[in-house]
Amino acid sequence: MQLPVEIRAKEFKRVFRGYEPEAVDNILEMVAQDLEKLLAENQRLKELLEAKEQQLANFKLLEDRINQALIVAEKTAGEIIENAKKEAEIILKTAQNQKGEMISQAKLEVQKIMEEYERLNQEYEKFKREFKALLLSYLDEVGEKDLNTKDRQISQIKPRSVETP
Repeated sequence: MQLPVEIRAKEFKRVFRGYEPEAVDNILEMVAQDLEKLLAENQRLKELLEAKEQQLANFKLLEDRINQALIVAEKTAGEIIENAKKEAEIILKTAQNQKGEMISQAKLEVQKIMEEYERLNQEYEKFKREFKALLLSYLDEVGEKDLNTKDRQISQIKPRSVETP
């Protein structure tokens, strides 16, 4: 490829009845200028292409990193879900065990209360019997004294004389 400087410096042999040198020089200058513009545009496009290729490489790298992050996030999410399920199962089993223990303790407490109630009921019945027996013995004693007192009173009464009309 000819450079614009080489085109401008190009010399042609002069021949009889050849092209007009000034017209040729003008055309060569236009061609050189167009070539300069094309070369500059070509260089700009190469730089732009290189920048875009670098940007594309960066995007691909970013895409790879995002994909890796997504894979890690999915794996982590799966592990978190799995751990949460295991923890929920443990909590549920613990709650069920505690429920069983609480029910057992409540049953024992109810049984103790029932036994205490039965014992107190028996004591009440025993107290009632003993108190009744005590009262009856007091009544018997009081009743005897009353009879003895009445007997004495009767014996002290003198018969009245009966008057005849």
